[in-house]
Amino acid sequence: MLACLMPLPCVCLVMLAGSASGHRDRAGRPRDFAHSWHGRVAAVALTQEGRSPDRPANRFLPGPERGSALLPRARKQFPVGRPSPLFRQAAMPRSNLAGACCLAVPLALFAAASSATAQDWTNSGGNAQRNGMTAAYGPLSPQPLWSSGPPSIAGWQPVVVGDRVFVVRQTAFGGGANDAPIFALDLATGAQLWRRDLPTFPGDWTTHVLGARNGLVFTARSGNSGTAWARLFALDAATGNTVWTGTQINAGAYDSCVFADNGDLIVAGFQNIWRIRASDGGTVWTASRQAPAGEPCGPALFGNAVYVVDLDFAGQVLKRYDATTGAYAYESPALPGGYTNQHHPMVGPDGTVYVNRATGSPLLDQFFAFTDTGTALLQRWAVPSEPMVGGEFACSADGSVYMVQPGEFLARLDAQTGAVRNTYPVPLGTGGLGGRVVVDADGRVYFGNGFGASGANGALMVFDRDLTLLWQVPVPSINIGGPVLAADGTLVVAGVGADLRAYRTPSPWTNLGGGIAGALGEPALAGLGTLTAGNAVTFRASNVAPNSLGVFILGASALNVPIFGGTLVPSLDVTLVAAFDAQGRWSLGLPWPANVPTGASTWWQLAVLDLTAPAGFAASAGLRSVAP
Repeated sequence: MLACLMPLPCVCLVMLAGSASGHRDRAGRPRDFAHSWHGRVAAVALTQEGRSPDRPANRFLPGPERGSALLPRARKQFPVGRPSPLFRQAAMPRSNLAGACCLAVPLALFAAASSATAQDWTNSGGNAQRNGMTAAYGPLSPQPLWSSGPPSIAGWQPVVVGDRVFVVRQTAFGGGANDAPIFALDLATGAQLWRRDLPTFPGDWTTHVLGARNGLVFTARSGNSGTAWARLFALDAATGNTVWTGTQINAGAYDSCVFADNGDLIVAGFQNIWRIRASDGGTVWTASRQAPAGEPCGPALFGNAVYVVDLDFAGQVLKRYDATTGAYAYESPALPGGYTNQHHPMVGPDGTVYVNRATGSPLLDQFFAFTDTGTALLQRWAVPSEPMVGGEFACSADGSVYMVQPGEFLARLDAQTGAVRNTYPVPLGTGGLGGRVVVDADGRVYFGNGFGASGANGALMVFDRDLTLLWQVPVPSINIGGPVLAADGTLVVAGVGADLRAYRTPSPWTNLGGGIAGALGEPALAGLGTLTAGNAVTFRASNVAPNSLGVFILGASALNVPIFGGTLVPSLDVTLVAAFDAQGRWSLGLPWPANVPTGASTWWQLAVLDLTAPAGFAASAGLRSVAP
């Protein structure tokens, strides 16, 4: 009766969305709900409604027993062969969940997974907070995408914007002409796109890249522990030509910069902090400070707060400045003992500010966490830290912080308490020059161990989130040459000699086409995440009219049936209702199951009610995922 009252497109979607209740296997036993994709999707859906999976739901859509014949008809008319092992292992019923629940999954329910967009690696630390976090998915294996590049006697920090890598390759020290050219390389191939040598002046040092953003590469020949002053240059990222020449700074190669939301640079040197307009190089403001050491002593930015570590008569303090005006705001209590520190602060995603105070003394070196209350910086906890220089640590979305403990052991801490969650029990071999940490969207940890012992033991090491070593490769004298992780998941490291390389694992997601345009064009559906056991897999849909209703389809195999000018790509194994929010967006997050064989494929697609589209509904392109 309900179908009789519905327009044709509603009937089509309802036929796709039958009930899942009451399914039994061939022996008449209830199917195993908890150990299937069917059960996983249902558990997520019902949990979002605040109900347990075994509690009945409102049956607002008709099930197969009320006349939905599309599923058996499709299976009979379009045989698809052997189903995916992902479905065979679960004995999953070929129906769906919409009869069991009205699934409305707004983006807010999966904020951690869906709000983050993979960003360019624009500066040392990867972002304004310098916390090494990224929404990109890093490589799974040590197979290089490309290797070899311009020669260098030092591993310097690369930055990546779009499809380009910008890096200095040093040929000599001492301030000579053409001793440290900047190269732009193609991210996918390593091919040289341009080379630029900055003009040299008496008293300058060596060329370094502070960062890159919005089509500009920012560079100078300043530094040498704050003793060398030089002008800041902005280069065209496409050509390497000079766009503007700005103020003189004394920040060095280990300091980098951070970017305000509008693209302005915030740069910190030994005794000054500058905000510099990205548009023309003009100075917005300058603030005085006194760093514990000439380099590194860079800033971190969170919201409108600029953080630096400075000297105090009793030791060191964490200071906050206003990012808009440069005004000093307040500082932490003194960190007793020791006046030397060569680390930047970093800020976690929750606003916690971390300071690695390194004085070279095992009795004094600690890693601190501070809470910024808006009026004061209060110490939350402190744990012993390895004495080192220039380390850059990282945070992760699961509330972890990664740092190096005494003995050169990489540790995963609880961000709230500082308690140790996991430790890698083998010394990292940093040789006193702190490593650099990157954490990808799956929680994998990429670690470059600095020089290593005399440079020879430099390495790129890759860990699971619990610090189980996955793989490692030698990168002699990596120094601060990475790792850095581009938005497309390409990992870049820069060593010495011709050792410049990239790693990337091909995306498990393939767009198969077959969409049907609606009022706003074709709905967009993206799959995100690495298909390894336990990792969060997220589906995001957009380009749909606000508050629309659709059906999300998961198939064990491909039908590829032409329909209304598009293609129904997946077999109809699981379907569920997708309720879009007021911005026309929808998102769903699921854990990827264990024991999925390498090469197993799954197909996905989204259909959306849209009366402007053929037959009254639009459809996304089909997606195919392949387990690595």
